[in-house]
Amino acid sequence: MSWRLITLSWIFCFGLLSAAWAEAEQVTLATGEWAPFTSESIFGGGSTTLILKKAFESQSVKFDVKFMSWTDAVKEAETSPKVHGWYPAYFSEARSQVCAWSEIIGTSLVGFAHLSSTNFKWSSLQELSQHKIGVVAGYVNEREFDASVARGEQNVVVSNTDVENLMNLVTKRVDAAVIDRRVMVNILRKNADLKSYRSQVKFDLRALKEHPLYVCFTGVGAKKWASTLNAGLKATSVSKYEGEDPFMKRLKKKP
Repeated sequence: MSWRLITLSWIFCFGLLSAAWAEAEQVTLATGEWAPFTSESIFGGGSTTLILKKAFESQSVKFDVKFMSWTDAVKEAETSPKVHGWYPAYFSEARSQVCAWSEIIGTSLVGFAHLSSTNFKWSSLQELSQHKIGVVAGYVNEREFDASVARGEQNVVVSNTDVENLMNLVTKRVDAAVIDRRVMVNILRKNADLKSYRSQVKFDLRALKEHPLYVCFTGVGAKKWASTLNAGLKATSVSKYEGEDPFMKRLKKKP
């Protein structure tokens, strides 16, 4: 067989594969800036985005992600037929009214960041109410804590972003800030205004909750897309991208 014929054969096969991929189904999900889980500015769109891309590709589905504010991400998923859902989401009963949930796509350890120079301690929500706590608007943190905040039993300062929340902490506007641990570490490493405080901020061993993370699928095809992703998650390895968090070992050893 001549080299010309071999070349033409490869071109033909590549053309067939390209055509098949062009005709493949596409799913579009919305997300926000929540590095290292999701971010338009880091490799692959973040660890959670990589997980979803790999899972959908295993099912021959093209994955398109749209980065926007969290408010817009949820709104687009709930109102636009061109957006099939949003991620990563914590489970809540209220969200279940509009979400078809995927299987778990990762975990988020939520607790309190505080200054190492302060004596921040708590063992109950009543004790916690003695502190001024920073929270981010719209975030689900932990059911009992959030209910306590809603009842006005906690002294909270509300921020729009995790960065603003941590800034309130280092400027001592709050005694502690509710945040995901990996998000905290990422911000303190990379944010120009906060990285100088990296050695001064600690994550409290008494965490609020380790949340499973999900995709919230919406719209008429929600259950179908949830099923497709679940099949892809079974065929791929989440741990390859999630990595091992050394802090979890310390947390499990706490008295």
